Amino acid sequence: ASADSDDLYAKLGVPRTASTSDIKRAYYKAAKKYHPDTNKDDPAAAKKFADVTEAYEVLSDESKRQAYDAYGRAGIEDGPQGGPGAQGFPGGFANAQNMEELFEQFEHLFGGKFRQPGRRRGRDVQVQVELDLHEAAEGCKRKISWRSQTEGVRTIEAEIPAGIDSGINLRLSGEGEPGEAGRGHVYVAVVVREHEIFERDGNDLHVQVKLTLAEAVLGGSVIVPTLQGQVSLKVPPGTQPGDKRVMQGRGLKDLRGSGRGHQYVHFKLVVPRNVSERQKELIKEFGQEEEMDEEERSSRKSRPSTSSYRRSSGFG
Repeated sequence: ASADSDDLYAKLGVPRTASTSDIKRAYYKAAKKYHPDTNKDDPAAAKKFADVTEAYEVLSDESKRQAYDAYGRAGIEDGPQGGPGAQGFPGGFANAQNMEELFEQFEHLFGGKFRQPGRRRGRDVQVQVELDLHEAAEGCKRKISWRSQTEGVRTIEAEIPAGIDSGINLRLSGEGEPGEAGRGHVYVAVVVREHEIFERDGNDLHVQVKLTLAEAVLGGSVIVPTLQGQVSLKVPPGTQPGDKRVMQGRGLKDLRGSGRGHQYVHFKLVVPRNVSERQKELIKEFGQEEEMDEEERSSRKSRPSTSSYRRSSGFG
């Protein structure tokens, strides 16, 4: 393929100086032209529709557009399946099942009315579901209910994908209120409750593990909680307060299926407030063999940077 045929601006037929509104108008025109529902006899239409959709999803996003302008395709590749248009979760124009849904999404994005007058589908329904961290991590099925204006109480089962997070609105197509052109959709707003042990950051998890003075100095093994159960983790000798270990692949599944996150174990040193006479003697003896001059005591090299303090403030 030529360079022009792979250029996202060329696919939409706009110059590189095009404004956001120019890109929106060009995409609406191209998507309507190439949508498979209106080109059932043209096997190439689906590919053209996917191409213009990919171009729009990149060029309509300011950060993605800047990356593409600077680095080309390399700036927007995000996995083995290709750029942003290849993923399409939890929705997007590429996922519009028919012209009715495509026009709905145009109306949501651009405003105004794009559909022809006539039979309309039923009303959409918005519900909310709360999950705990384990349900969000592994995925689950949840029954959701609402009171329909025409059918009384309705209950359906929603498939919650593994890796879901708060703020995602799942769409259950054709499960809403009835209408002349079919049922509307059910939108499920997901809320994941905070966990008493784990702190979530995207697909990664953070957990704080306390160490005794002896464990920090001499090293050893400690039991660490994970979503899959408790595991033993080695503690290196000389571990400092705020040090952390990375447990590869112990985080959450990626919602788009590209691997798992990690679990970060943050160590916190527990200094005993009450010690026995024997412990005092041992610590005094230890202190006599350990010396630290005043310059070393206040040197920046002997303490974490301020940025490290900020990063670990939730675990201090």
